[in-house]
Amino acid sequence: MSGYAPRVLCEGKTITDISAWTQLVARTFAPADMRPYSQAFTATVRAFERGDFHISRLDLTSHRARHRSADIAPHGGGRLVLALQVAGRGIVAQDGRLVQVSAGDVTVFDTSRPYTLVFDDAVTCVGVAAPLVRLGLPRDATATLTAVKVPAGEPVALAVTDTVTALEAQLSALPPLCQHQAVRSILDIFTMFCMHIAGGREPADTGSLDKLLHFVDDHIDDPALDPAKVAAALYMSVRSLHALAHAGGFSVASLIRRRRLDGCRIDLSNPRLAHLTVAEIGARWGLVNPTHFSAMFRSEFGVPPSVFRSEALAARSRPPVAGPG
Repeated sequence: MSGYAPRVLCEGKTITDISAWTQLVARTFAPADMRPYSQAFTATVRAFERGDFHISRLDLTSHRARHRSADIAPHGGGRLVLALQVAGRGIVAQDGRLVQVSAGDVTVFDTSRPYTLVFDDAVTCVGVAAPLVRLGLPRDATATLTAVKVPAGEPVALAVTDTVTALEAQLSALPPLCQHQAVRSILDIFTMFCMHIAGGREPADTGSLDKLLHFVDDHIDDPALDPAKVAAALYMSVRSLHALAHAGGFSVASLIRRRRLDGCRIDLSNPRLAHLTVAEIGARWGLVNPTHFSAMFRSEFGVPPSVFRSEALAARSRPPVAGPG
């Protein structure tokens, strides 16, 4: 019966080196170009594997993962990934779509084609990876599945999240035959999710959308960054840029605003940047007018950046509360 059991790849392993994390992801999941957004990168992973089935729970600090064409094996063999956002916020971009995810949201991406994952915050997520043949889906089905979000609170998202997270948490403690049945249950609910979102969606211009996301990411510290500048860099009209973004499910202005404010929030919480003023933090992310920065930050997070910083750094300095017993 032991052959039924998933193999434990990592049981709560913590990694603080981005190169080691890149190697682990490439070895157990799919190669990607990793870029940390904070100096103190940390990843804690619990992962199991059974044949071509993989499930993992990840606790990660902010970073970007870009799976490029060069990272894809020439013989194929990619897997579809069911991504459950447990905590924090992120972005999934693939096949001409970009979707912003937060706690409770569920989406899908495919490792046989390029994709980008952006986590501006510390996140917890659960990922299930399996080839299409295990899910009973045709290869051409994935073009309408990827980067499509089922929001938190919807019945399908609740069913997927509750079932998969509960089974993942107990998988190593189950008897071998029960582990085998648990894997089958996870694959069944993965298939159900894909059937729910399949069909009726035409992909946008994938290459241009990826270039848009990457240009914004690489120039977010430029105070002059706006839709007109992005459009000029991509050799298209502003109207075409807005149409491209709309097809991907977002607006350029909101993307720039969110990337800047989330970056400021992370930096304001970082003790290593305590020597910088609030205004200098804003300027690092292209917000050079302190009054405008403070108003934007308060509108988004409910408090001025100075108050947020004081509370965040104080919370970090407090010792952990001891558990019972």
